[in-house]
Amino acid sequence: MKKASIFTSVVLLLVSTTLSAQYMPECLAIAELEMDPLIRDVAIHNSYEEIHQQIIKEFNGYNFYLLQGIRGERPDKYTLAMCFDLVEFRDYYYPTAGGNLSKSGMDKWKMTGLVQGMPYVKETKRHTDYILMGFDALVNPQFGEVVAIRYPEIKPDQEAEFERRLMEEWLEDLHKGIEGLSMYFLKADRGERKGKYLMLLVFDTYKRYRDYWTDEGQSTPLYQGVIEPHLEMIETISTYFEEGAFDSYTDYIALRW
Repeated sequence: MKKASIFTSVVLLLVSTTLSAQYMPECLAIAELEMDPLIRDVAIHNSYEEIHQQIIKEFNGYNFYLLQGIRGERPDKYTLAMCFDLVEFRDYYYPTAGGNLSKSGMDKWKMTGLVQGMPYVKETKRHTDYILMGFDALVNPQFGEVVAIRYPEIKPDQEAEFERRLMEEWLEDLHKGIEGLSMYFLKADRGERKGKYLMLLVFDTYKRYRDYWTDEGQSTPLYQGVIEPHLEMIETISTYFEEGAFDSYTDYIALRW
C-alpha cells in the first residue's frame, strides 16, 4: 500500500472538502489546543478554512483537521489532527520530534503567507504522533465526520500479545465490520505519550453517531443490533485494557466536513 516516493501524494484524510477524499493516514499527530477565550468560534473556523485551503495547494502528503469537541472531557474545545499520508511525509516535514519543521517545510509555510500557523492558539497540550497499526494491511481505510478519541492503557507485559492478535485476528472486523463505524488502534512514536496507544472510533457521518449513541453516550438499540456479531471480539480486546481505560475521552466533529 505504501508508495515508493514521499513526493507521490496519496490523498490524505482531507485533500479536498469533498466526500471522495477522506482516508485514514498512516501517521496522525494529535494536539489538544487551548484557544484565546476572547476569540469567537466563527473567527476560529474562518481562520482554519483559510489555512486549510493554502495547505491543500502547497503541501504534498500533509494536511490537517480541526476537531471540535461535542461530548466528553473537552466539549467545545479544539484538537488539531495533523495528518500524513505516510510516515515518510511526517519525517520529511518534521525530521525531529518537537514540532520543528524542516527547511523545505518552513519554505512552504512561507509560501502560504501563514508563517504563524493557526492563529488564536494560546497553548498546545498532549502533542503526540501516532502510527496507524496495520496500515499496510488495510484496504481503503476511511476517516469520518465524527471521531471519538480514547486513550486505553494496555496491561503490563501484554502489549506484544495485544498487537499480535490485533494484526492477526481483529484488524479486518475493526476496520469495516460494523456499518458506518470503524475502529482503529494507533501507537505513539513521538511526543508526550510515546509508546502508548490511541483508539479511534470513526463514524462516517454525524447522523450515524447520533443513531448509535445517545447524548449521554449510551448505546442505542440500533447500535446494539449492529455490534452484536462482534461482541465477543470487542470483549476479548477489552481484557487487555487496564481498568478505567476509557475514563479519558472526547468525541469530536470534524469542521467543514
